[in-house]
This record gives sequence, C-alpha cells and structure tokens, in this order.
Amino acid sequence: MTNRRKKLFINPKFQGKFMAYFISFSLTLIATFYFANLYFFYSFKQIGVQTGFPETHVFFKFLAEQQATMNIIFLITTVIALAAIVIGGLYLSHRIAGPLKRLENYFKKMEQNALPDNIKSRKNDFFPELFQALDQCIKRQRQLDNKVVELKKNKSA
Repeated sequence: MTNRRKKLFINPKFQGKFMAYFISFSLTLIATFYFANLYFFYSFKQIGVQTGFPETHVFFKFLAEQQATMNIIFLITTVIALAAIVIGGLYLSHRIAGPLKRLENYFKKMEQNALPDNIKSRKNDFFPELFQALDQCIKRQRQLDNKVVELKKNKSA
C-alpha cells in the first residue's frame, strides 16, 4: 500500500512568498472596500447634518445601526474571504511547486548520468510543456549517445 499523503509545502520558500503576495493583495483590497464602506456612511451622515437633523434624530440612530451591521457582515466576509484565499493560494502554489520539484528531481538524476525514462507530466500538472521539452531533450541525447557508440564500434572494427 503506497502512502498517498501529499506534502503540504513542497517548496516552503516559494510557497511562503506566493502566499504572502496573495494575502497582501487581499488585505489591500479588503482595506479599500472597508474604507469605501466608511466613506459611504460618512457621506450619508453629512447629508443628515446638512439637512439640519439634530444628533438625536432617528436618521442618525438608523445610520449607526446599519453601519454596525455592515461592520459585522464585513468582518465575517473578510474572515471567509481570507480563508478561501489562503486555501486557494496554497492549492495553486502546490500545483506550481509540485511539477517544478519533479523536474528538479529529474535534473538531479541526469546530473548523476542516469537519464530517466519516459518523462510525463501528471494529469493536472501545470507546465506539461516543460516535461515534454525535457523528454525530447533526453530522447535526443540518447540518439546522440547511440551514434557515438556506433562510431566507436566502427572505428575499432
């Protein structure tokens, strides 16, 4: 029985940076929307002030209640969005780091003069063209190696 557990962080340095970018972009967008929300309620409050409503007017109470409700909704949606972004970012970084790690392992084998056989990408791997290119290079190298062996045989004969 094979161990089918996936390693969560294949390349921690890359995946950490990748996640940091995702989170920082997300926090920037969330902050932008939050300040837009604040501006929205501020502008309504200014309309009430310009209309001449007293501070105890029901309009201001209603506005404060709505803003409090929106803050709670915003907090909940922020937590949900950040969780989705972290999970999605981890998934995408894993899908990028996995194939690149496999390519790195192939290159290490090649460095030890062990040309791997039939390099293929997995079904859902990103960058399948890199695997195809490496496979073509290995096939070409094998052809050249065979020609060198034949030339040596012909010279010695």
